[in-house]
Amino acid sequence: ALYWANYMRCYTTQWHVFRRAIMIFEQYRNTGDINPAITYSYGKDRAEYIPEWCKKEYKGFISETKKKGFALSTLSMYRNSCLRFLDYLSKVNITTWKELSPEAIKQFHLSDPHLNSQAKNAYSSKIRIFLEYLGDKGFVPSSLHLALSNEYAPKVSIIETLSNDDLKAIYEFINNAKSGIQLRNA
Repeated sequence: ALYWANYMRCYTTQWHVFRRAIMIFEQYRNTGDINPAITYSYGKDRAEYIPEWCKKEYKGFISETKKKGFALSTLSMYRNSCLRFLDYLSKVNITTWKELSPEAIKQFHLSDPHLNSQAKNAYSSKIRIFLEYLGDKGFVPSSLHLALSNEYAPKVSIIETLSNDDLKAIYEFINNAKSGIQLRNA
């Protein structure tokens, strides 16, 4: 069945749904239970590709984050943010925590592919917490997390006002009210 699901990869975009169903069935067959929280990857974990010089600190941070009891989606956001940051450091040939500078962090922030400030801020806040963790452990200066700024995009919203019909209804009610208490209660 798994062979068939992988074969279907060439013929449908939903082949991964077939594969997941088969993997869940196999999980039930092996353990007698189904845990829907388990995800099935199709390759090596991205964390296996990060350089050795930062792997221990990354795993320590993720371990501490898991202990805080965050939701799976939040943990995934921490993982993705940190892995993206560490991939960038590798690409710019940083090989130790001592080489990490505020300038490198700012360049990473500028290279972030997110198009809106909310997405950039979501990732940056997670990386900032990772940098604080590294600072607390003494791997980087304790103030280095301040190099990663927040972006601000003002929100513009349309102010809703009352329509002419709404105003007319209010004034009719006021004119037809029999007492002040009726107006207050309304």
